[in-house]
Amino acid sequence: MSLHEEIGAAIQREIDSMGDAIALSPTSLALAVQRSFDAASIEPHIAYTSLEHLKQMARRVLARNFDTTGEDGDARELQGEMFAGQLQDRYPVPRAGAAEPIYKRRDALTRSELEWNIRQLRKSAAARLEHADALQAWADERRQNAA
Repeated sequence: MSLHEEIGAAIQREIDSMGDAIALSPTSLALAVQRSFDAASIEPHIAYTSLEHLKQMARRVLARNFDTTGEDGDARELQGEMFAGQLQDRYPVPRAGAAEPIYKRRDALTRSELEWNIRQLRKSAAARLEHADALQAWADERRQNAA
């Protein structure tokens, strides 16, 4: 296992250990992981840069696990099962500008956060259907031109 994979696994362990937390942020995960690597003895400039990189890695792990609008990750795979009653444990909440993403437990989402996630899912689904329709039209045209 590479260092990158080890750090990703450490981030996932933190997500799993914080399962009861109402909200998870990249910063909270990055700080927990950094502490687990004994960052107290690291020079402050290096500690800061490592924290920033851990936050970026945590953003990717959180998005892979819980984001509703991206293209990759476990959430994408689970969405095919959503209609069989499989919902994510956490969902993103709306954010302003460059604010970091926050993922809240499903049962802690407000009505407006739930409605926002539903809109995001529908928007993502509509875009994917539109893309599928365009690809189908291209394939049909290609088949007609080849005939």
